[in-house]
Amino acid sequence: MTTSHERLQERLARHAGFGLKRAGGEGDIASAAWISETLTNLGFDVKTTQSQVPWFDANVAELRSGEVAATVHPQPVVMPTGPDGVSGPLVGVHHTSEAPAARDAIALVIAPFARHATIQSPATGPLIKACAEAGALAVVLVTTGPSGEASLLNTDPGKPFAPLPIALLAPKDAEPFVAAAAARAGATLVVTGNGGHRQTPNLIATLRRGPQWLALSTPRTGWFTCAAERGNGIVAFLELAEWAARRFPNLSIFGLNTGGHEYMFVGTHDSVDAWPAPADTRLWVHLGSAMAARDRIAVGGRPAVLASADSHRILMTTADLLDDAKRCFTGLTGLEAPREVLHGAGELSTVIDRGYRSAFAVLGVHSWFHTERDTIETTSGDLLAPVIEAHKRLIEAAIEPGGKS
Repeated sequence: MTTSHERLQERLARHAGFGLKRAGGEGDIASAAWISETLTNLGFDVKTTQSQVPWFDANVAELRSGEVAATVHPQPVVMPTGPDGVSGPLVGVHHTSEAPAARDAIALVIAPFARHATIQSPATGPLIKACAEAGALAVVLVTTGPSGEASLLNTDPGKPFAPLPIALLAPKDAEPFVAAAAARAGATLVVTGNGGHRQTPNLIATLRRGPQWLALSTPRTGWFTCAAERGNGIVAFLELAEWAARRFPNLSIFGLNTGGHEYMFVGTHDSVDAWPAPADTRLWVHLGSAMAARDRIAVGGRPAVLASADSHRILMTTADLLDDAKRCFTGLTGLEAPREVLHGAGELSTVIDRGYRSAFAVLGVHSWFHTERDTIETTSGDLLAPVIEAHKRLIEAAIEPGGKS
């Protein structure tokens, strides 16, 4: 039975309708309840554990210079400024060699053009650290990228990335502040709000039949609505759980849906004791980010969302699956040339590092990744359906090599 495009679209819209997916927030909790109910109705035994994560709700988050002001996004883990903010000259920093000029100033750090995802990346981490070490008062990071929006960055949950306030400024709002930084004009950064720690659920679902397991996993949380980033994986996870339960009646099915992805996959790390043993696991399928996001084009400065898929996605597999993966994913842009699992490839690398011998995942970073524009318009059931069908083909090839169960 082929996947229903209409059902996928309905589920994508349902997921998007829960709003922000920040770990432990209302949208996260509602999303987890929906996923748990769906799996329970499929016959899975669903247990819930909890992971602790930071949170912060901003009251004021603004950068000001002269008569110009713009909303910024406080970068978690947030270090507030206090109600009067932090004031000083605004200094532009494009390279680590320019960081000493930010001493006793607000550093306007211009990141190189990229699809930004983590604060530790070579594109952002060294610049921020260099400014902090030089004695900057605060860092305002311009996440230069295809969307023109501010991209929040995944980070370690333990403490702020650097010991100073860090905020993110959308590239579309940056021009007047770049000019102000060139003149070392005065500026004020204000970040106030409420925060602390809260819990995010990890769902551990089991359907016990035979002694061997098929494992399915996907994270649930992210900074904004995450319609393509997280919605693709969650909807595919639910579809494959239902399909696999029928398709492989002699296999036990393990499902893992975790919180805290944006905090260096804390929910995945917290749940490892519940995983089936590697020796008993035939295959692990991780449903990653932005598997079927829509592409974009900008003509004359006017961006438009396309019906076609963003090719900025990759299929990673263990060595045993490479040949079958090439065949099963033929014709899907960005996925035609699978490669072996890279170190640091999110939750999939965690799985491999724990000894699971056969695994694969599709991972993408689309144009609106980690921005508030990652809404339902960035994805579609029509784009997700062929990716799910390719997953089914590769699962069958892995479980039934040569067509035998």
